Amino acid sequence: MDKHILYTVLESLTAGMSATINFHEPFVALSGDYTIVASKVGRGRGGSRVIEIAPVSNPTDSFAALEIDGREKALGTGTSEYINTIIVDGKTYGMEDALETRRTPTRAKRPSGETVVVPRSKTERTPRTAASTAQSERVANVMGEILTENPATNFKIIAKDRNSTMNGEWRVDSFNYADNALSMKLISIDDATQMFEFDSNTHGADIRDIQVIGIENM
Repeated sequence: MDKHILYTVLESLTAGMSATINFHEPFVALSGDYTIVASKVGRGRGGSRVIEIAPVSNPTDSFAALEIDGREKALGTGTSEYINTIIVDGKTYGMEDALETRRTPTRAKRPSGETVVVPRSKTERTPRTAASTAQSERVANVMGEILTENPATNFKIIAKDRNSTMNGEWRVDSFNYADNALSMKLISIDDATQMFEFDSNTHGADIRDIQVIGIENM
């Protein structure tokens, strides 16, 4: 999950709030519904943001760190690459689909005290399955909410296929966001003569991640 987006989400959380957090491997097993125990600025320099969370099903089993390569690392912006999506008040922040089966948690430390995009051919497009539809809506909602707040946001798009021509950095010239769908007119930051008409229903399921890379002056 993009660090900047994650920071903004964590900054909005306060003790007692509820959130659904989905993790990437090797922490997929931790995905679930949580109560926020604490959200605060991390130690040291860099302006990190950290949280302590407790499973809704087991409020006494709170944790604030992940065990990575044998070392404890605070849960928050410093571990953003392991966080897939966060759902707060019905809004989803993050990109990738987290539909993997939950397993028994094995590694979690409990504390003591955003180039040119070319549309794929019809034969290359992802089939409209329930999973791809959910992914497309997730992409639309995350990007749409960011653009609603900051219409001049620039994005870096990272496709599931590393060879995809969708990979690159884009300026949003115009957009329309409604009913879990997003359409955008994108202009390449590298070459303003190259444009792409983005439609979340067609392209959303092919996206792995979105990064906010800047906001233009209005």
